[in-house]
Amino acid sequence: MNDALAPLTLARPSIFLRGGDDNSTPPGNPQNGNGNGSRNGNGNGNGNGNGSMTVREGVMDTLLDYCQFVDEKRIHEFAELFTEDCYFDEGKVYEGRPAVFKVVSRMVAGFSRMSHHLSNSRVWSTGPGQAEALSYIYAWHERNDGTQFEIWGRYLDVLEDQGDRWRFRRRIVQAQGFKGLDELPITPVPLAGDPN
Repeated sequence: MNDALAPLTLARPSIFLRGGDDNSTPPGNPQNGNGNGSRNGNGNGNGNGNGSMTVREGVMDTLLDYCQFVDEKRIHEFAELFTEDCYFDEGKVYEGRPAVFKVVSRMVAGFSRMSHHLSNSRVWSTGPGQAEALSYIYAWHERNDGTQFEIWGRYLDVLEDQGDRWRFRRRIVQAQGFKGLDELPITPVPLAGDPN
C-alpha cells in the first residue's frame, strides 16, 4: 500500500497536528503563503484556468458534491470524486475508485431516500495541489422497508487537485453518535482524555 494512503494511526489526524514547528499552513488559515488562498498566486485553486476559484472553494465543491451525488444516487459521478488510487474508510477500508463505486452502489440500493448535511468545514492547503479538510456530517437514511436511522459524525479528508476538479485521495468517516441502529461499525470520533 502507498504510504500516503496508509491508515492513520494517531489519536488525532494530521490536520490537528499542524503548528509552528513545521513549514505547513497553520490550522484555521486556508492561505498558503501567497496571500490569496490559492496554490499558484493567481486565485486558480482548482487548475481549471478560470483564475477565480480558491483552494477552499474547489475543495468545498467536492465535499458538497459528495453529499448531493450520494443522496441523488448518482453513483458514477460520486465515484469520480475519488482518485483512482483512493483510500476510503467507512468502518471498512476500500482502496481504489472501482471498490468505492462497487460498495456505494450496493449501499444506496438499500435506501429509498437519504439526506446528508455537511457543516463546520475546515480546509487547509498543505502544498501545491494538496489539501486536507475536516467536516461534520449529519445523515438521515430511509431504508427500502421504510425504517429510518440517523448518524452524526465527521469526515477527515486528504484531497488532490487533478486539474478538472479536486478529488478525495483519502476519506475517513468517524461517528459521534447514531439513532435507529443497534450498532454502527464506524470508528468513533476520538475524544480528549480517551485512553483509546
